[in-house]
Amino acid sequence: MNSTSKGDKLEDAFYRYLVDQKDRGELVFGVYTAQNCKIYKKKSYYCRDRQADVEFDVVLELYRTNSDTPHLYVIFECKNHDASVSEIYVNDFSSKIGRIFPHATKGVIVVTSRLQSGAEMVARNAAMGIVKFGKQGLEIVADRKSRFLENGFLSAQMFRNDNATKSLKFSGFHDGKYFSNVDDFVTNLDFEMTGNSSYDLKDVDQLVPFLSTEDIKSTAKKLLKSSGYTYGPVDQLTICEILSISLDFSDREFVDIDGNSILGSAIFNQKMIVINAHSLQTRERFTLAHEIGHFVLDHERYLRSETIVERDLFCHKRKIGNIQLLTFRISGKLICI
Repeated sequence: MNSTSKGDKLEDAFYRYLVDQKDRGELVFGVYTAQNCKIYKKKSYYCRDRQADVEFDVVLELYRTNSDTPHLYVIFECKNHDASVSEIYVNDFSSKIGRIFPHATKGVIVVTSRLQSGAEMVARNAAMGIVKFGKQGLEIVADRKSRFLENGFLSAQMFRNDNATKSLKFSGFHDGKYFSNVDDFVTNLDFEMTGNSSYDLKDVDQLVPFLSTEDIKSTAKKLLKSSGYTYGPVDQLTICEILSISLDFSDREFVDIDGNSILGSAIFNQKMIVINAHSLQTRERFTLAHEIGHFVLDHERYLRSETIVERDLFCHKRKIGNIQLLTFRISGKLICI
């Protein structure tokens, strides 16, 4: 695939992502209604220096109520690179915006890989937004601990880092702050709204409640009982039928930003589980059980999509005296039991 085709593929996916947000009425929550947001792909604006139109990948125009002129332009430049993105692309994008939009404009570079250190510094110094977008990644609606995920986790999505983390569908950075969803990110780009102390992005009751191990075991037992299970391997297809979950067994292999195999995913708004090509049947069954668990535990309240990658299943056994220690690697963290 040539570079133009790869770029167009990212533009299409990111444009569709923004449109889906708008269709759900969630784009720029609390600042502009969906009706006040216009989204364009391959939109052109006149450049006096060139005396010609200049085209941009994806554009979000935000309007005040009853106004015909955009209050804020958010210009997205999409870079679908396998390797980390160098500073030359960020410089070019910043210069292009400066020639056309003197004010009321925010530039955002959208990448599928990570930014090199030089590119990161150019983006920071230009007050540019940075977004890492991965179509196969985890999409979060509400956070368990607080309004935002840990900054270190989000930083590792976009910037060069030795710690591998589970890939998110959307992660953003602007003005020293990190974001895991597009509405909070775009809201932060509008400095007038960011300074409004009465504005609150998320209600406290959106936080994910903690479930104990006993709660989870009890839920699993009820599900098994409803399927008529007595002994032996669990009939996962029957479980999916009971839960009205559609199954899609893909013959393709997918990898995340770090090259780890994506084993499967849950798509909550479609009530669907996708199992990607596996070499081991036992791993396929584990993946399916993992994704079923998300539906059973009602995680669609907090996630739109979820993925499980091969790295999540790494397990090492070792003995310390008479004690056997199992070490699992889950989302980049070691958990010992």
